[in-house]
Amino acid sequence: MDMVVLLEVNGKKPRELYRKSIDFDFNYFNNIVNFSSWKSTAEGNKLLMHAKNVLSECI
Repeated sequence: MDMVVLLEVNGKKPRELYRKSIDFDFNYFNNIVNFSSWKSTAEGNKLLMHAKNVLSECI
């Protein structure tokens, strides 16, 4: 997966500021999200929601 940071100013075409390739194991992530024994914590749930929002098109 590529992490890309873009900057959009005044509705103009976004400019790429930074790009980094990240090794990402989709199956591992999916298993964590669907893990039935997951113990909910505020921080864990916040991170999962962020990951779901970012990766929703892939899931």
